[in-house]
Amino acid sequence: MGVLTTIPDKLIYEEMDGNLVYYKNYHKVLLSQATIEEMIGSSVSQSMVVSLILRFLYKQLPEDKFFVLTNELGLHLKKGDNLSADIAILDAKDSHLNISAEHYLPVPPKVVIEVDLKADVSDFASQWTIT
Repeated sequence: MGVLTTIPDKLIYEEMDGNLVYYKNYHKVLLSQATIEEMIGSSVSQSMVVSLILRFLYKQLPEDKFFVLTNELGLHLKKGDNLSADIAILDAKDSHLNISAEHYLPVPPKVVIEVDLKADVSDFASQWTIT
């Protein structure tokens, strides 16, 4: 197995403002030191945190007013902004959405909760520095 010269689309974690965010340590796949599957799976700690948050939300939010969606829900906010949500909370009034569609969610959720342990955000660190 040789060294990859291009970055496979599967290693793209998200796209923010047209900038690609890759999975943390994606370069190991390019150097044949890891597989794509090793990069994209959730860790036990990430899964546990998401589960605890969901347990809390299901107890607190009335089912007739909110939908709690999970599983890396695809969000298409605008051109160049394609994100995935660990947990998204939607207003039940948005129930007119075609939930059987195989597309990203066309409206922004009321709340998005992310538990990110796998994103390589080193290229964005200077944008998030608090001064």
